[in-house]
Amino acid sequence: VKTLPQHVQRFDKLLNKYAVPAIEFFLEECREGLTQGIAAHYLRNMFNIMDSVLLPEHGVSAGKGGVEGMINQWFIFAFIWAIGGNSHDDSRTKFDAYVRDCGILKELDPTFPKEGLVFDYCVSAEQQSFVPWSSLMPSFAYVPGMPYFNILVPTGETTCYDFLLKVLIANGTHILTCGETGSGKSVLVQGFLTRMNPDTSNSIQAAFSAQTAAKNMRDILESKLDKLRKNLLGAPPGRQTVIFVDDI
Repeated sequence: VKTLPQHVQRFDKLLNKYAVPAIEFFLEECREGLTQGIAAHYLRNMFNIMDSVLLPEHGVSAGKGGVEGMINQWFIFAFIWAIGGNSHDDSRTKFDAYVRDCGILKELDPTFPKEGLVFDYCVSAEQQSFVPWSSLMPSFAYVPGMPYFNILVPTGETTCYDFLLKVLIANGTHILTCGETGSGKSVLVQGFLTRMNPDTSNSIQAAFSAQTAAKNMRDILESKLDKLRKNLLGAPPGRQTVIFVDDI
């Protein structure tokens, strides 16, 4: 991976040993969510997540004590979410059983919690172990006057998706958030965008409908992005622009 080139051979071995068979199992035995992928897509997901979390701010620094254990834990995390993250609710138990039986936990982190599903846990850089998402959940503060449908009460699940948005967007990864109508996708993403640091990031939001044409999106981008050169538009210098398209 980008930040740990000295571990490339080890990652290659782990991917062939665990990720490739897991992808085959997932595609044959599990029900995918609203989007259907191919094996290369799920491997790409693993690389994206590992590039996003194998960083000093997440406890992974070359030469730091305990770095091997942190790499193992983040590899498990990427394995779970890159492959199983697109599973339908009724297949998560099946994928959980596969992860617990395939040997990856025994080899890389025998202390992985036995309660609940593997999706219920995240890596804590401070504790150097897996902890429940609920333990990282922010407190809820009601804002008087906020429209009812814009209120998002934090749960372990929203904390999980907020974390994935944060690390993947920081890595420059494109994200498709899918789910049933009314499941809170738009509110979740909009809440994340409002919490971004305005000194380093800004957002452009566009709502698609059956009448939206390519020219509409082009007009939005041309009006919001900075003109860096005569034929080049982009984010303001030193900042990251996140483009959120709702109802794509």
